[in-house]
Amino acid sequence: AERIRNRAHAKNLHESFLWELVACITLAQGADREKITLWVDKEHARSYTSSGCVRDYVDLLYELLPYSPEADGERLLALRPDVIGEAYIWHVLRKQKPLVLRCLNEFGTPVLETLLRLAHDFGGVYTEPLHWLDAVLEAKNHPRELAALAALIPSPSMPLRAFKLATAEKHLKTWKEENSTIEAD
Repeated sequence: AERIRNRAHAKNLHESFLWELVACITLAQGADREKITLWVDKEHARSYTSSGCVRDYVDLLYELLPYSPEADGERLLALRPDVIGEAYIWHVLRKQKPLVLRCLNEFGTPVLETLLRLAHDFGGVYTEPLHWLDAVLEAKNHPRELAALAALIPSPSMPLRAFKLATAEKHLKTWKEENSTIEAD
């Protein structure tokens, strides 16, 4: 956090925004430069237009986080080891449910996998990761989406037991609704 603070101040960038970006990239398990640039642009336009430009934030992210070369660009990587990355996500995003859900919509399954790990690792102590997952479950209304979600939930997991049951119940309900509509036609 101190390194982020120092680099943000040195470049006259918004420190909180940079913390959020690092947390979201870690939540997404990394991403390529193009995807990161699009994400930073959307989030910058949402709340941080008075501080720096998108390119400055993206360049600084590549100074702060590890990255690996790819055929079509450099892929920014998550904070490692996982326990450090998860603790960082938790520290920065714990009161940022809308940002977490926007990140999920933008980056998809890798974010969901990380959310499930967070809920598994922290759900016995903190409720926010479970609330984030409840919002995910509420938004899913197709049997295939729910089946995919259920397949990602680790077993056994005491903190995720109720979430797994709720996912299975909703999956069964949507499957029955879809099949009764087909039979009625």
